[in-house]
Amino acid sequence: MILYQDEEYVLFDAHSHFSNLVARPLKFLFKNMAIYEIMDLIFTNWHRFKRISKDRTEKNVYLYKLIMDYYHVDKAIHLPVFKMDRKLSYRMNEMFPECIVGFGYINPNSKHLDEDLRELIEMKVVGIKIHPDIMKFKFKTHADRLIKIFEFCAKNKIIILSHTGSHSDIINVLPLLKQCEETIFIMGHSGLCPQVNHAIEVARECPNSYLEMCGNPYTYKFLEAMKDPDIGIERLFFGTDSPSLHPRVEIEKVLGMPISEEEKRMIFAKNLENLLKNYAPNRYGYNLF
Repeated sequence: MILYQDEEYVLFDAHSHFSNLVARPLKFLFKNMAIYEIMDLIFTNWHRFKRISKDRTEKNVYLYKLIMDYYHVDKAIHLPVFKMDRKLSYRMNEMFPECIVGFGYINPNSKHLDEDLRELIEMKVVGIKIHPDIMKFKFKTHADRLIKIFEFCAKNKIIILSHTGSHSDIINVLPLLKQCEETIFIMGHSGLCPQVNHAIEVARECPNSYLEMCGNPYTYKFLEAMKDPDIGIERLFFGTDSPSLHPRVEIEKVLGMPISEEEKRMIFAKNLENLLKNYAPNRYGYNLF
């Protein structure tokens, strides 16, 4: 929770990451993936958490929670960076069910797609992350496999968050979402700079799609979306993309918008809370609310 001009705001981060690859020998590589402030925070506390737990995954859960606390984030969705990181998400769900929602990882190009989908049910995840660039797929070219994923997620009440931006054209997700109207689809970054207009168009055409704001500088586009009768403020989510982007910048972006305190509260937390409550109420025993 943060305090700004005598107003309190709960923060529910819809877009954050951590990886089990984080390790002292790879610190030089981590510089390319994280802002220095977070990197310094992690490695300053490295030995403290190493003493708390010798289990590497458990230690990384504590480090992720440290980042949340440092930036006053009350709740967060953790999105796996690589397939191996899905186990980190599962452990987060076990250790901090009251404040962390660990998403799973599904690659449309996987040779074991059916097995990967079944694992989502076994591990009781409420969402998955897909990434066109890292996973090397396109919404149009790989439509058949994506439809299979979308339908599976709709049937099992699993939310999909996809990276959007300079890779696969987000406009090509339109026919998929219209075919799978029960699928909940969050557009991470809302198209960034290259595709923000397309992201807004998808949101306008598909009421099952949502706009997540991190990394996108076009706040006037989000103001337009709020006023659009086919979108509305209820479908905007706050995110940080931590540790790649600076959480405080994303927080200030919302605080600086010319909207009411209540509307800021909706973007910061209430919209995402309402989605989870209504889409999968009391699912799997999570104690977020």
